[in-house]
Amino acid sequence: MIVLQHDDILSEVHFRIGAQPLALVAGELEETAAGGLIYRRFDESVLAFTDPERIPWRADV
Repeated sequence: MIVLQHDDILSEVHFRIGAQPLALVAGELEETAAGGLIYRRFDESVLAFTDPERIPWRADV
């Protein structure tokens, strides 16, 4: 398990369930008027990624 913090705020947790990686990230998605997505980090919501390599703001872990 890898835990990432930013200024004493828990921001990401990376772990595996069997062979499947899972990343839980503090953040939120907002849809733009054009239909795109804006990723906001450190929000009160939790985003789950099953492919941590594709996290838009991925930290090097």
